[in-house]
Amino acid sequence: MPTPASPARAWLTVAVLMLMYVVSYLDRFIISLMVEPIKQSLAIDDFGIGLVHGLAFAIFYALFGLPMGWLVDRFPARKVVFCGMLAWSLAAAACGLAKNFMQLFGARLGVGAGEATLVPAANAIISKTFPPQRVALALAIFSSGSVLGSTLAYLAGGYIIGAAASWNTPDWLARFEPWQLMFFITGLPGVALAFLAFAVPEHRSPAVGPDERQEQLPLMPYLAARRRYFTCSLLGVSLVAVLAYGTATWAPSFLIRHHGLPVHEVATLLGISSLIGGSAGFIFAGWAADRLFLAGRHDAHLLPILYALPIALIVASINFLWVESVAVFAVLYGLTQFLLPMATAIGAHIQLATPPAMRGRAAALKITVEQLLGISVGPALVAAITEFGLRDPARVGHSIVLMYVGLVPIAIVILALGRRPAREALRETLA
Repeated sequence: MPTPASPARAWLTVAVLMLMYVVSYLDRFIISLMVEPIKQSLAIDDFGIGLVHGLAFAIFYALFGLPMGWLVDRFPARKVVFCGMLAWSLAAAACGLAKNFMQLFGARLGVGAGEATLVPAANAIISKTFPPQRVALALAIFSSGSVLGSTLAYLAGGYIIGAAASWNTPDWLARFEPWQLMFFITGLPGVALAFLAFAVPEHRSPAVGPDERQEQLPLMPYLAARRRYFTCSLLGVSLVAVLAYGTATWAPSFLIRHHGLPVHEVATLLGISSLIGGSAGFIFAGWAADRLFLAGRHDAHLLPILYALPIALIVASINFLWVESVAVFAVLYGLTQFLLPMATAIGAHIQLATPPAMRGRAAALKITVEQLLGISVGPALVAAITEFGLRDPARVGHSIVLMYVGLVPIAIVILALGRRPAREALRETLA
């Protein structure tokens, strides 16, 4: 078992990895604020935007996840992260060069492939850097980078779109529209920030020895022996991801279409709500899971989201169907962003329930399943309900609620069934 680092070095590691996660989330999520201008510029409908935002990113993010997890378990993780961040930053900037649907789709594939390196590496590094009773909080703080990244997408994106009309740009930039310039501005800085990967400590897998045979087991037999645990955990967290991505992708369009807000106001409103609610949600989930774990609850990491899901269903239904006050909407949206991150504690449980030499692949497997059912399905599901079911773009709020009504009960049942195998898996690993 790897020796935990000193507290200062451990938290510095979390800070560096979180900054990278902020940038990755900014690059993947910035497109949600530019739905309307991209639709007009490239003649893409709602369903096409759903495919570009969700499926295009998720295909390569998922396909590259397991190979990247394999690399993390066998090679220096920081080098894997460096190469990945370099690749996704260049691909994110290339989105601004797109002239049609297929070019934008292809650039988003590149963003997904590059970003597939970060989370498996970060999960493995953090779980080996901290003692078990602190892993959930450390991973939660790292995961809160997603909130900071999406907030930057809202705030920076809204400012750029609002200010671009008054810019005195050089002739060679004047031919680009504001949404294209935003991809350049948010994507290219990651090329320089990629070098921060070398500030992260390197944890190598334990050397092969007669008392470490369990560490050297191939991943698939390990998964097969604990198939009920992994099935329930992965499906449960993935259904929550569908809700999270579906909501975050279409909430801006809901405010624009239903409340008539301009883009820059939408950016500020959702950015502040997400920052406050989401950051608090991630940190509370990690803190609560660690406290329950210290109290002897080996299913501690599943409990926060089980309690949060019914509340999220009620809050989202009220907010997207009946609330007419923008201020009230912002408060309830922030509450939703507080509740859904409770699922992130499950990722800490998977790390603790997996031998250190397999943790890169275990994290990659979680991300692969989560993205296939989360990013790829969430945005496209809401769009499909709007386009093919309700047949009215103005009713996108109803589509979001229908997503919650259909998926929340299923997620609760699956996670409840996973509590017992979660307890058994953790007891075996910690024994």
